[in-house]
Amino acid sequence: LRSFEAARSVDRSLDAVRRRVDVLQFRVLQASLSSARRAADAGRYDEAAAAYRQAIVTSPGSPFLYRELGVVERRLGAAAQALEHFQKSVELDPTDAAAWREIGEVLEERQDPTAALAAYAQAAGLDPDPALQERMSRLQAGLALARLPAEYRGVADSPTLTRGELAALVGVRLGPLVDAAQAPAGRVVTDAERH
Repeated sequence: LRSFEAARSVDRSLDAVRRRVDVLQFRVLQASLSSARRAADAGRYDEAAAAYRQAIVTSPGSPFLYRELGVVERRLGAAAQALEHFQKSVELDPTDAAAWREIGEVLEERQDPTAALAAYAQAAGLDPDPALQERMSRLQAGLALARLPAEYRGVADSPTLTRGELAALVGVRLGPLVDAAQAPAGRVVTDAERH
């Protein structure tokens, strides 16, 4: 392959050499990819990462290679590098739902729920998944809870509750039910005043 590439760099008119270079590059890519997947399946993640990097050198425009390398890097505990490779994957192929989901998982592990939700939304838009929807709902609930005053977050751990605190718990935890209920005109809730 190196010899053919050297010949092509000297004389671009060698079409037969160009075709051989293409075939050999494809074979190198296949061999690297096969080796990487076998190593990953066997739990030899360092070896798998090296083989994926070799495959990327041969085919730098293949988004799935970056995604698969990112998965291996996550298993190695290299979340920062994995995130970079997942982002490269979606840069090359914005429709890669699996890469968007991986980005969301890494961001969630990094305690960045807002960015994780954005990545999950991309993934869900491309490939609807009930488990992903549950995960997104849990993150949204966590973000909503974080926006509440500190006094509210301490109520659940309190051994006793005032009527106002109980009303606040009911209002927040059962918010959708409370919002859906039609209150009779003229009624005023006084227990939650100043809470």
